[in-house]
Amino acid sequence: MIPEISSKEAWIMLREDQSAILVDVRSHAEWMLVGVPVLDSMGKKTVCIEWQDSNGQRNPAFLDELQSHIQPDKTLLMMCRSGKRSLMAALAVTEAMGQDSLTVINISDGFEGDLNDQKQRNICPLDTSK
Repeated sequence: MIPEISSKEAWIMLREDQSAILVDVRSHAEWMLVGVPVLDSMGKKTVCIEWQDSNGQRNPAFLDELQSHIQPDKTLLMMCRSGKRSLMAALAVTEAMGQDSLTVINISDGFEGDLNDQKQRNICPLDTSK
């Protein structure tokens, strides 16, 4: 089972825990059109690795690309738009690396937050560019 936290909790963890790394698993198209979380004020950079492309094709090199960021003393906070793809990615990382060797947490409401009353996504605190 993968632990989950909200985007607001993730922002606090990223700010307060130097071992926390944000892994954005959205597609390249999403990064270009929507943006990438800016963590400069924390002295951090978002790690962007596609879980799947904009056509829904899974990235077969995902784990290999993530490998350079995986260290036993780090906490990976996995994020996508809504929390679904990041959960799949978190499960794959945990299965490949084991739960004892790495802490992997899913951001349950994703980059754009939960749906509002108009069934639209809200602005998430991870989007500090606005």
